[in-house]
Amino acid sequence: MVNASRIESRLNALRKLFESLSSGKVLIVEGKKDAHALRLLGVKAYFVLAQGANEGIVSRALEQASGNKSVVLLFDLDAEGLRKTRFFEALFRAEGASPRLDRVTPRKLERLLGYRFVEDAYSKYSELMEEINSG
Repeated sequence: MVNASRIESRLNALRKLFESLSSGKVLIVEGKKDAHALRLLGVKAYFVLAQGANEGIVSRALEQASGNKSVVLLFDLDAEGLRKTRFFEALFRAEGASPRLDRVTPRKLERLLGYRFVEDAYSKYSELMEEINSG
């Protein structure tokens, strides 16, 4: 049996999280599919693809994050994604920008959606919507 109130609570938390990602965040993602999945969820953040020269990626993110914006490293939760997270955290620290890194949002998204790959975010959200609609 579907626990409708629990799913509804997760959906509400996700909507708030998507809204917060759309205001004042710069998202660094691995590729176009990741950005596309998040856009389908209504996230209107500035996306930086983690492709090309690493220093250029950090530079673009910091340029877009000027002011009060924070940077979210939103990589897959596989070995390569975790390696990239550690690598880019070190690059941002070297730039003196580590306080601007949002380390909480990626964990919240993973916990609420239960995905391993960012590109699956939209399909996981759709599954939750189906559960609430069928319950």
